[in-house]
Amino acid sequence: MTQPPTEFTLEPDVALKTSPSSDRGKKEYQTRLNKLAKQGWADRAALKKNHKAVIAHIETLYPDDEKGRQNKRFYVFAIFWAMDEKYLTKKNKFWQYLQKINPLVNIATGEAWLSKKKYDEKLAADSSEED
Repeated sequence: MTQPPTEFTLEPDVALKTSPSSDRGKKEYQTRLNKLAKQGWADRAALKKNHKAVIAHIETLYPDDEKGRQNKRFYVFAIFWAMDEKYLTKKNKFWQYLQKINPLVNIATGEAWLSKKKYDEKLAADSSEED
C-alpha cells in the first residue's frame, strides 16, 4: 500500500500571486496544504475533484466556535491561494463553504456577525434614517 504524499504540489502560477505578501503567510498556507496532502489531496486537481471530502475533513478538525471557524477559514484561504484564477472567478464549492463559516461576532463592534447582504441592508437602512 502506497503512502499519500506529504507535501502539496503548488502550480507555477501560485508563485506569481501577491497575497499573502509575507513569506510567513505563504509558509503557513503551505503547512495547511501539506496537511491536506497527507490526507491524499496533494494538488489543486485533487482538491477540486474531492471538494466534498476536503470540506468534511476540515469540519472535523475544529469545533464550531469563533476560534474553530477562524482555523477553518484559514484552510479555505490556503486552498484559494493554491487555486488557479479561472477557478477563483466563480462561486466554487470552497467559496460556498466559506460563506457558512463566517465569524460569529464582529470583533470591532462586539455585535453578531452580519452577512454581506444583511450588512448592506443595514447600511442602506441607516443612511435612509439620516435623510
